[in-house]
Amino acid sequence: MSSMESYEICARRAVNNIIPGFVQLIEILSSKSFVHLVKCNEIRDVLSKIYSTEVVDIIVRVLVRRIEEVCGKDC
Repeated sequence: MSSMESYEICARRAVNNIIPGFVQLIEILSSKSFVHLVKCNEIRDVLSKIYSTEVVDIIVRVLVRRIEEVCGKDC
């Protein structure tokens, strides 16, 4: 398994543990992989279609912190 595949599994688990179904919702809305959106910092664009800027900021902070806690900061 490549490091990208293991990161993707880790990131999905980390996020789905706090918001079940969130990854799938974002992937459906964007037609892109969740990990691609996070790594390329495109997740804000997708979330801003649904939420206000303030809410997007909070969601992104929580997601990044959770992924770093579970997967490590170097991912």
